[in-house]
Amino acid sequence: MEPVRDSPETGNLGGADAAFRIHWFTLRFADPEIENRFCREQLRQWMPIVRLGVGLGALLYGVFGILDYMVAGTQLAVVWAIRFSVLPIIFGTLLLTWSPHFYRVSQAALGLAVAAAGGGIVAMTAVMEMPAADRYYAGLIMVVSYSATLIRLRHTYAAVISLMLLGSYEIVAWFINPVPLLSFASNSFFLSMSVGVGIFSAYVIELLIRQKFVHTEQLRRAHALEASLKREAEAASRAKSEFLASMSHELRTPLNAIIGFSEMLKAEMLGPLGIDRYREYAHDIHGSGQHLLGIINDILDLAKAEANALELHEEVIPVDQLLEDVLRMLRPNVAKAGLRLALEPPKAPIELYADRRYLRQILINMLSNAVKFTERGGEIVLSADLDASGDCVFRCSDSGIGIAEDDLEQVLRPFVQVANVYTRDHGGTGLGLPLVKKLTELHGGELHLESRLGVGTTVTIRLPAWRVIDQKGQAPLAVRSAV
Repeated sequence: MEPVRDSPETGNLGGADAAFRIHWFTLRFADPEIENRFCREQLRQWMPIVRLGVGLGALLYGVFGILDYMVAGTQLAVVWAIRFSVLPIIFGTLLLTWSPHFYRVSQAALGLAVAAAGGGIVAMTAVMEMPAADRYYAGLIMVVSYSATLIRLRHTYAAVISLMLLGSYEIVAWFINPVPLLSFASNSFFLSMSVGVGIFSAYVIELLIRQKFVHTEQLRRAHALEASLKREAEAASRAKSEFLASMSHELRTPLNAIIGFSEMLKAEMLGPLGIDRYREYAHDIHGSGQHLLGIINDILDLAKAEANALELHEEVIPVDQLLEDVLRMLRPNVAKAGLRLALEPPKAPIELYADRRYLRQILINMLSNAVKFTERGGEIVLSADLDASGDCVFRCSDSGIGIAEDDLEQVLRPFVQVANVYTRDHGGTGLGLPLVKKLTELHGGELHLESRLGVGTTVTIRLPAWRVIDQKGQAPLAVRSAV
């Protein structure tokens, strides 16, 4: 469990930054502010255990006065004087834990309580007569265990105090009040082992606690950074949507004027233009203006969709009629591109409860995309029907250039066209399919895209069954209750 060391002075916990580097021996964080916050947080979390440990220790220290009564003999008064002079120090430390100043002096206060308790036991060993004198070392084992675990002494404090108590006992048991050699050897062995285990345990426990603190802090910082980045991304998205919406409105005003004037020129409302070339120019201006207006409308709709500002104006829509309207609008483009267009109408009449304009826009964008990316002589098939689950499924299949499997998700992102040898001659903004996806999801449906390079593409739109009007001519209950 030892931290990875970057130098003889410092270690790096789990790749933490410099603020979380710790000294390999003291385990202190390199950043004093982090160290101070760690100590306060850990002491606050452990405070119930600390109070329990100190209180229980004081109780046990007093109760063992009964043992004094049984074994101390003529030295009972001296032994009790030692024992009960230590108790006020331990109880005083317990009371201090409720003081707001305890966080600043906690290690010194707890260390003093442990040292006083252990020193009292050593003093009792010094005045006891044999054979009782060689039994009190067992109390030091409890004191060492307390310092290493329950009362949350830092491992450096616990190590220093434990070693001091061990050394004091050795001096007393060898020089001041010698105990039999066999007892001395046995007592020294068990006490040394308990001190060693206690020091090691205190180090490992503190290291684990600090590692947990580092991981928790890094996780907290990562969450804070994630939340901050999310807020920035949302703000940027809102700003982008607001900008697109604003610019779309600003552009449409002069563009409508251009289209209106070009229509006047086409119709020669104020008199003949006189030159055929001018008529062609007016026709080109009108067509380009209409195309640009369509792009601007797509941008505006996509911006509204991303800002959740689109509203559905729902009504009952006969699917057969909708398909005919869409095909009537796009047949000239299909014929101009030299393509074959086949319609597979539903087997039985279907009526949907949906937004007519958005649903028509979904189908137009699907077909326009197919026309744009299908070579002359190719075929486009548009179909609609109910599936086994009752969903209404629109499907547009073409024999066009297709899309690589790795690029299927990418083409559903706004302003993206997959650039390759097949698409470099095709224009467009990359808004068609993303807008279709947004409008479909607005209706509670889903879009599915299948494609193979050089084979063709199939776009499937699935509208949920609750948008299908039942045979009695009524909208489903879920729709009727929401209207």
